[in-house]
Amino acid sequence: MMRSIKDKEFIKLIEDFEPETIRIENIHVHIEESLSIDMRWQSFYFENCIFTGQRIDFYIYQLIEDSFQSLQFINCSISNDLFIKDCKLNIVEFRDVEITSKSLHITTSRIESISITGSSNKHNKIKSIVLNHLKETNLNLDFRLNDIAELYIHECSFNKVMMNANEVNRLTFEEIDCSSYFQFWKNTLKENSIIKKSSFDEFIGKNSTYGAELKFEQVTFKDICRLELVPDKPISSLSFKECTFDKSAYFDDSNFHQLSINGTFFKDIVSFNSTTVSTIKFRSVHFDKVAFFNDFKILLKTLADLGTIRIIKTQLSKTDNKIDYLQYNALEQELLLKDKRTSTSDKILLKLNRKSNYFGNDWIRGVWFTLRMSIYGFIILLIWNGFLNNSGYNYLISFNSKLPNATCQEILREWLKFTFSFDLRSYRNYESHGVLLLIFFFFKIFIGYGVYQTIAAFRKHSK
Repeated sequence: MMRSIKDKEFIKLIEDFEPETIRIENIHVHIEESLSIDMRWQSFYFENCIFTGQRIDFYIYQLIEDSFQSLQFINCSISNDLFIKDCKLNIVEFRDVEITSKSLHITTSRIESISITGSSNKHNKIKSIVLNHLKETNLNLDFRLNDIAELYIHECSFNKVMMNANEVNRLTFEEIDCSSYFQFWKNTLKENSIIKKSSFDEFIGKNSTYGAELKFEQVTFKDICRLELVPDKPISSLSFKECTFDKSAYFDDSNFHQLSINGTFFKDIVSFNSTTVSTIKFRSVHFDKVAFFNDFKILLKTLADLGTIRIIKTQLSKTDNKIDYLQYNALEQELLLKDKRTSTSDKILLKLNRKSNYFGNDWIRGVWFTLRMSIYGFIILLIWNGFLNNSGYNYLISFNSKLPNATCQEILREWLKFTFSFDLRSYRNYESHGVLLLIFFFFKIFIGYGVYQTIAAFRKHSK
């Protein structure tokens, strides 16, 4: 049965403990006035306890150099503000807890390890945690299986960080340094979050979702960065501004609502293979080696800008990916058609390229364009010949019943000559009248253009 105590009883209970570890279980502590507890040389272990009321501060007035203590909360409920400051601790642990405090601060301390973990069937429920100015030791942070509204980390140095399987409304990391690795697996961010002015060694973020937007600003990734296997639901948006990737970066097999990279330097290879984005924007991005965009898809292509598409095209060309290159080449030319700065003559040429083979991607369209041009030209030639007297050309389509019409067999034969012959010397009857010759030359240009466009589209799979 849980016993309820207040401030004075709580202090007396602590003072009466002689062992090195103060162990308190099954107690409801209600703090009526803010309380500061000097841990002295002892460790504190709370299990199945409830804390309510005013703020509690844990500190150590006189640090002992060779002594490391611990502060642990196991299966506890904490609704009052809790500050852990000016301590030298081996471990701070919160396990299977519910923390509804407005402020839970761990600050200005020397701590070897912080563990805030729930279990697979019972996540920690936390309103807010602040880790601040923990720089005197390279601590290890184990933050797993938590449901937390706000996580704020400022001016902290870590050796290893494991942040796995958490649900976080919002996180803010500023001026943090991680010298070993930073795991960020299967987390779910919901609202806008930011990581800035920080440095990571190896960053491993797989199967996480990043909510409305996770911003990286002035962040350095010193080793491999993996932001892979981002699921399509819920939505994820990432942005990088003035960041540096010293080693390889991978965004493979992921789904992003928005991906924005601005003023960022990739010193090694980058991979966006089999990644899908709704919108993407690259601006002032430098790839020192090469970026892979195999099977990269943009869903809202009309919202892409020319600069971004040209960057992707350049990288596809470097990796000899001709198929995807042609697709992005077509997208670039579609955007040029809509650009007000494109000249009229260029727009005419772009429209012809779109109609004739869709910018080198559709050979069927090339064949159809060629046949249409030849049919139109031949029909016009026959109709015009019907209005001429003694033109010397024996074939015509006449609406005057007194004049003979060519048979279907004759028309087909002449159409094949008109379409596939490029030697006028064999068909001098076109030269019998200047208008007929003009029609022949005019449509022959478009027929030749159509043949060329068909061949160009056929060659998109060649090397």
